[in-house]
Amino acid sequence: MDFLKNYFGTFLRLSPESLDLIFTTVTKEKIKKKELIVEQGKPNHYMYVIKKGLVKAYTEVDGDVQVVSFWMENETFGDVSTYITGCCSTKSYVALEDLEVYKFDINKFRALF
Repeated sequence: MDFLKNYFGTFLRLSPESLDLIFTTVTKEKIKKKELIVEQGKPNHYMYVIKKGLVKAYTEVDGDVQVVSFWMENETFGDVSTYITGCCSTKSYVALEDLEVYKFDINKFRALF
């Protein structure tokens, strides 16, 4: 979790104990290139921090695909509106390279407070 401590330490001033508590909501995962991480229209309860790799977000309406954004190492991604509203994801996210990510479970995170 040193990677995450360094990542969050750049913009959050939390005690080591608070960080350790937050990290109880995190799992480290490897995701293969071309794997769909989050599907548009499906629930998503996770936020991701990319340790290694590249992710593309896109929308699809009536077969028309629109690229929304890209995320790379040391960036976070996830559909924030789903965390707040509980609605389904408005975008799909796919791995463009093999990924190493830290996956935060938003429901477990909320339960801490």
